[in-house]
Amino acid sequence: MSGVAIAADRFRQIAEANPDLREYVFSATVLRLGEIIALIREITTRRLQELDSIGAVELHRGRIILKNRRALHRIIGGLGF
Repeated sequence: MSGVAIAADRFRQIAEANPDLREYVFSATVLRLGEIIALIREITTRRLQELDSIGAVELHRGRIILKNRRALHRIIGGLGF
């Protein structure tokens, strides 16, 4: 994956000049971003443990093995995906 690096000030100028881009820009401190990431990690861990408990997946360190596709499709279908 490749990316583009630009200075924060320049990015701010571009975002302010382009109304469509502003929708994708938000202000947050590193601490706040860390809190968001930790929350996402916690929620993901909980959901994976639930899937493991019903036999839909099997969790191993660094791996997730899909065990029951039907169960996963029922769960995902119930979420509207």
